[in-house]
Amino acid sequence: MAGSAIRLPFGPYHLALEEPFRVDLDIEGERVRGARVRIGYVHRGIEYILQRRRWYEGLRIVERVCSICTQAHSQCYAQGVEELADVEVPERAQWIRMVVAELNRIESHLLLLGVLAHKAGFDTLFMYTWYAREKIMDALELLTGNRVQYAINILGGVRRDIDGNIKAVIESKLREALKLMSNYERVFLQDRSLKSRLSGGRCSH
Repeated sequence: MAGSAIRLPFGPYHLALEEPFRVDLDIEGERVRGARVRIGYVHRGIEYILQRRRWYEGLRIVERVCSICTQAHSQCYAQGVEELADVEVPERAQWIRMVVAELNRIESHLLLLGVLAHKAGFDTLFMYTWYAREKIMDALELLTGNRVQYAINILGGVRRDIDGNIKAVIESKLREALKLMSNYERVFLQDRSLKSRLSGGRCSH
């Protein structure tokens, strides 16, 4: 910690945060000089649980690490097990996994943009952003059968296929979301009031 800096504990819980964790901030005047994140309160022992489950049972567990980015956890786990077991995944299944992962990524980004708008006091922008997110969630629900924790991955492939009808709906939902997002982009990047609330906040070294 720098000479004149003071240490300010933030947490272990705050209403603005989704999960309770603690951050120790090193503050010097108005500047944050450093931060130490402690996630012990969020630890759920998932690694320990996985040690006592069969390989195929792990998929359902790792999906629950985070409901927002569930496909990333499930897909990484599946790919790791497949590599260890020397299992070759069909190319079509690989592409379906990629589609789900990309839809999940878009949905996750829109969720966090909405939260950012809400925390900055722009609740209308928050609701509009999440309206676009609903279009992506509709596509994911049609493809996987679930709006969160998609459970589409199995070891060696996927549970569901994409037929012509599903493909058409996904493309339609993406076009709708893109049209909505193009309007919000101007607000996030050009609105002077939003910029004034978000600028100047950083960790300086």
